[in-house]
Amino acid sequence: MFEIGALKQGAHESASSYLAKILKYGDQLGYTPAQKKTQFMSGVRDDIKEEIYRIGQHRAINNILDSLAELELRCGVLGLPPSYYNYIPAPPIIPNN
Repeated sequence: MFEIGALKQGAHESASSYLAKILKYGDQLGYTPAQKKTQFMSGVRDDIKEEIYRIGQHRAINNILDSLAELELRCGVLGLPPSYYNYIPAPPIIPNN
């Protein structure tokens, strides 16, 4: 049986993507908005959670999400995708003279 409490935000997952999962499963389980917000807070990454506490966890979830989206864009909170670290540039083409 699936437990919504097992959901955690992935290392390269945006806050909005993670919240969408919480909302989807929360709706299926009949969660109230407050329960969904609590579940979001319990599974969000620690760096994001610190930012939520900084901006104010009492704010509406949509306001929190707007602030987090700005942060993710501005500071690159999501980091580089794993495939970037394996990227090997192709050698330059040397023209035949």
